[in-house]
Amino acid sequence: MNENKSWGRIVGEVFNTLPRNGVDKETFWMPRKQLEVNLLQELEAPGVHVCIDGPTGTGKTSLAKTVLMKNSIPHRLIQITMNMTWIDFCFNIIKEPIINNKNNFSANIEFGVNRGLPSALFKLAVGKEGSNLDDRELKKRIGESITEDVICQLMATHDVTLFIDDFERASKELVERISDMCKLLTESHISRNAKLLIVGTDDIYTRLTLANKSLEDRVY
Repeated sequence: MNENKSWGRIVGEVFNTLPRNGVDKETFWMPRKQLEVNLLQELEAPGVHVCIDGPTGTGKTSLAKTVLMKNSIPHRLIQITMNMTWIDFCFNIIKEPIINNKNNFSANIEFGVNRGLPSALFKLAVGKEGSNLDDRELKKRIGESITEDVICQLMATHDVTLFIDDFERASKELVERISDMCKLLTESHISRNAKLLIVGTDDIYTRLTLANKSLEDRVY
């Protein structure tokens, strides 16, 4: 038996450490008022992005979810996986393609209601009317056409926060491209909520700023 238990496992033996939404009336949530205030202040600060890191099971994702939902901030959650590529990343942002009569990419944002609070989902219109794109073809077109600039432009146009979870799993290439998005969203594509909220373990702030030194004053 391994006696060197991780902090996350020790906590998990006593508490349910699954991420939760503190706004949900059916969820037990012990308010962390100062942390919630601090996070909201950073999310509302112009020209900066936010990193939350710390050991597994300490409530990072739950804190982020709760603050976003409690303050009705439109957002899109992307959970990073070990082998996720840039195309996979964009595909998970866009999802559920719709069809229109244009030959190029266009986009809109759809607002749904989740227990009375808004949630945002990008939908991308791809290809000609009547076409029937499967996931493979859609990913191919994403690879040919979707850049960091395109995603940032969509975020700014529709004023949406991108909530990226499990960032420690991101590949070097994905870290570099997301770091470029951080810069674009503070220089070229700016709106109140168009920013990145990045959550993970293993000092994700350092990974991000090492990929782009200019981010040291733009990420908190």
